[in-house]
Amino acid sequence: MNPPKLDRSLDPTSAATKFYAELQPYRQSLGLPTYNLGQCVEIDADKPGGKIAEILNRPAPTHTSPKYPAPGGDKILAAEAAGWVRRMSGIYATASNTLVYQAHSRTGLIRDFAVASQGGIAQGLLVPALHWPMIDTQAYAFNMEMSTYKTIEDGPEADYQDIVEAVAYLAPHQLNLYYTDIHGNPTGLTRTPEKIKSEFDVVEKENSQRAADDAPLLHTIYDLPYYMVAEQHRDGKPCHLRTGLEDILNTPDTVTPWSVTISFSKSLHMATPGFHIQVVHPKIASDYRRMGNAFTGSQMNTHFARQMTEIFAPENDTEMLQHFSKLKAKYVENRNLFEKSLGSRALQGGANIPALFKLEKDFFGRKVTRSMNSNETHPVNNGDDFVEYMGLEHGVVVVNNGKDDAGNAYIRVSQSPRPEEFAKAMAFLGQGIVKIKEAPCLASV
Repeated sequence: MNPPKLDRSLDPTSAATKFYAELQPYRQSLGLPTYNLGQCVEIDADKPGGKIAEILNRPAPTHTSPKYPAPGGDKILAAEAAGWVRRMSGIYATASNTLVYQAHSRTGLIRDFAVASQGGIAQGLLVPALHWPMIDTQAYAFNMEMSTYKTIEDGPEADYQDIVEAVAYLAPHQLNLYYTDIHGNPTGLTRTPEKIKSEFDVVEKENSQRAADDAPLLHTIYDLPYYMVAEQHRDGKPCHLRTGLEDILNTPDTVTPWSVTISFSKSLHMATPGFHIQVVHPKIASDYRRMGNAFTGSQMNTHFARQMTEIFAPENDTEMLQHFSKLKAKYVENRNLFEKSLGSRALQGGANIPALFKLEKDFFGRKVTRSMNSNETHPVNNGDDFVEYMGLEHGVVVVNNGKDDAGNAYIRVSQSPRPEEFAKAMAFLGQGIVKIKEAPCLASV
């Protein structure tokens, strides 16, 4: 069996996922373990239990009557999902501005971009400098020009100041979308409610002026793939989870159009088949229904819709919150292992699935001798080379999350494995970093 290669034509997460699928049987044939720290999905061992598991495991009827689904998904499920969103996050959600889709949450991003692209005017997108690589893919597909703001390297207030300056500098026709993820992908860094509100106030002020000038408004996108790590209110008031959105999106009266995408791929182990809720400002709900169906379809298995409707009933809230607490306890343990293993390379983050570490520019430009064949070397010139080498030589699959203007690479790690497995993987990762660092530079080879 030949060793696999990282498919560099794919986006970073898809490339790592494919690489792991091909690497695992290859290393198994050699009697070697493989650790998947690439795709940020929950493991089978940490699926929900109790009543939620009982509902999800019910067999589907042998025969179902096919029907065309309603725009925005099943109406009964949407109404129940809206109530769940209000209880969990305090966001203004009703049956009319809540959409439900049996698909991955990346289609929510497509829907955001599709709605913003109506009219064909030039679009600009403001995103964190360290962000989910899928955003680059979709921005390219929709011909959007990206601007970034810093969130980590320049201190706790850098992101706020960058947003103020970016919004003030970019003209309305150059900037129409502002994206932020509350529980950071890829860093795992949770943004505080105070910071979220201060940034929204900047956008709301800008939009008030744009509305007065009859200019296109700045649409705010909130991405919540990891909402299950949010702090929990003990009394459930004003909502069960403290994300900060309850302070700004609890009313339909904002000038700013907004959308919130809540994914269940991680929190309820639904990466297959995928499920997400998208709540949007009431004044753009009809656009989302129309564009959502046009770009991503609205297909939903009727049996699955009934299952999710039952899961979102209020009597299941306590069990769901307990499940979230169990997941977070694991992330706390793995985060400690991550920081202990990588030291100063670990970027600021938190108890979450994703984590990020940095490889400085001078780390690269080396040729590493393979342990299984002393006559074979592996060049490590960039993040993709690092991912491929770490998988082949040390059995650890990670994600190349990109690089900054200075040439430093950022590598994403999933903290979802069980702590005992995660500890083994981090040990092999640390060994690989040391081996590369001690390898000769290409110029001297």
